[in-house]
Amino acid sequence: MRGAGVNGLSVLVEVVRHGSLTRAAAALGVRPPAISYQLKMLEADIGAPLLTRTTRSLSLTDAGRALLARAAPALAELEDALHAARDTGDAVKGGVRLTLPYI
Repeated sequence: MRGAGVNGLSVLVEVVRHGSLTRAAAALGVRPPAISYQLKMLEADIGAPLLTRTTRSLSLTDAGRALLARAAPALAELEDALHAARDTGDAVKGGVRLTLPYI
């Protein structure tokens, strides 16, 4: 993928999860035009439309459905791997030796 990459896939998953570009933008903390731009880049990279958009609804195309079926589990696995790496990095390792005077 030249332009959209993993960010574009994440945006697609969020748009489908929330059912709207505006709600997905709010969930991701960006403005709706940024969501639209990422989707357009992803569609350009793939060479096929992924969503059918009207003013009142969104629906996945066949290409969008196929991509989402494989990308959503892969993104969830990547997120789990990142959380595991963060948790491992924060863990305290090794023993502690204390030397105290006998009172």
